[in-house]
Amino acid sequence: MVYNLFRLVFLACGCCPILVNSFVQQCEMKENERVFLQNHVREMFRFGFQSYIQAAYPRDNLKPLSCDGVDSMGGLWVTLVDNLDTLLILEEYSWFKYYVQELESSFNLNVNRTVNVFETTIRVLGGLLSSHVLLTEASQVVGLDQDFFPEYSGSLLRIARELADRFLPAFDTPTGIPFGSIHLMNGVDTGESRIACTAGAGTLLLEFGTLSRLTGDDKYYQVAYRAMKSLFQRASSRGLVGKHIDIKSGKWLYSSTGIGGDADSYFEYLLKGFALFGDYELLKMFQSCHSSIRNHLWKDPWYLDSDLEKESIVSLIQSALSAFFPSLEVLCGNTNTASKSYKAFYSIFSKFGMLPEAFHIRKRTPVMGLDGYPLRPELWESNFYLLWATKDPEWLSHIRNAIWSLENLTKTDCGYASIADVQQHQRGDMMESFFLSETCKYLFFSLTPDHWIYSGRFILSTEAHPFLIPPAGIVASKKEEKNELAHSAKCRRKSKLKCAEKCGLYSDDSD
Repeated sequence: MVYNLFRLVFLACGCCPILVNSFVQQCEMKENERVFLQNHVREMFRFGFQSYIQAAYPRDNLKPLSCDGVDSMGGLWVTLVDNLDTLLILEEYSWFKYYVQELESSFNLNVNRTVNVFETTIRVLGGLLSSHVLLTEASQVVGLDQDFFPEYSGSLLRIARELADRFLPAFDTPTGIPFGSIHLMNGVDTGESRIACTAGAGTLLLEFGTLSRLTGDDKYYQVAYRAMKSLFQRASSRGLVGKHIDIKSGKWLYSSTGIGGDADSYFEYLLKGFALFGDYELLKMFQSCHSSIRNHLWKDPWYLDSDLEKESIVSLIQSALSAFFPSLEVLCGNTNTASKSYKAFYSIFSKFGMLPEAFHIRKRTPVMGLDGYPLRPELWESNFYLLWATKDPEWLSHIRNAIWSLENLTKTDCGYASIADVQQHQRGDMMESFFLSETCKYLFFSLTPDHWIYSGRFILSTEAHPFLIPPAGIVASKKEEKNELAHSAKCRRKSKLKCAEKCGLYSDDSD
């Protein structure tokens, strides 16, 4: 089964899915403290979600200082939809059922709005699909009773398909790389920019592929896959992909690249796309990109932006979004590298109580204009994977510090506020949906070692939406590559360690 392949990433570094008793004992946190913190995170989510419902719903986001709502992402109920699966994960079943029924009766895509394809895909499409999967084919895995929601008739999947259909015209470009935005009723605007960022264009596959699997219509997988392949085919002579590309000419706009904002989740979806769908072309693309990143961008303990063609580091500025990359290194089995990188980011967190959007690695100071913290989850995402893979008690102690920081520096009378300046801790008037759907979710997972997420049966999207790994994956590789696929099939019958080596789930650290 394909899901066994994903579990190999933990075997590659000598780890296995974590058992409850050993997890708690080795982390040296008293059980009553773990339970207390777990319940505290649950209450954090409840407070933030209730604040959104009372002051902002059905608008997209909560403004916690104004205690009001704002439609900043097309008026698609973004915070609600992004957190439907969070309601299931935290067992807020009454809320979940009520708001699914609200979506069925009142949600409308016929709005005169232009939306960002990437953000709407990972937050809205992902939230709809993940919740549908948890309700249906994954219901037994997550422990839902057979009669949990008998009146549910697939409405979330229907809405998801309608939304994806409205996105399809964005992919009608000479390169297959989609436009960044689309009007929900009229298609691509005539004046829409032909410049796309790599992350935006290349982080659609988990959602579109899951939709293809659920509907039996391969077109969704194919358009997202083609975009990823098109970006990869334009890699530089050093094997690096850029951050911004002209979707018509296929040329990179700038000579520098890195793993942070505008590129980050492209690499994530190459690896996770393979794990979810069993497409070995994705694995080969990931291995190539990862090798080039390690060879040209890794300057222990940071990954630094480099010139696409020349051996030249172009900046000592680090993006907070890059803090997700240790999680990918864990999935490759490279826990030593992941630990070094994570600790470097955590040292900046320790200085300010949060990660600024960008900072200078030598001066250890925020970049002017990028000195805020919008409640991002990336650091705690990497912490979660390190904690799962290594069971090191140090990682769990960091979760305690994260909770303290969020409670003392960002909590308001009406939800949790972004921070406009990490040095002065001045608050901003926005609570992004990802605070609840990712930040709280990762903290909760780390404190809940018996949760079904540790079964190895799910892949978490870049927005932390869990997608069930199916018994048989989608293979988008060309027919002439039958030999490679035949080898892959044989590989699955070998011992787990040999399979990890042969299939590319490898470790280049001596962990």
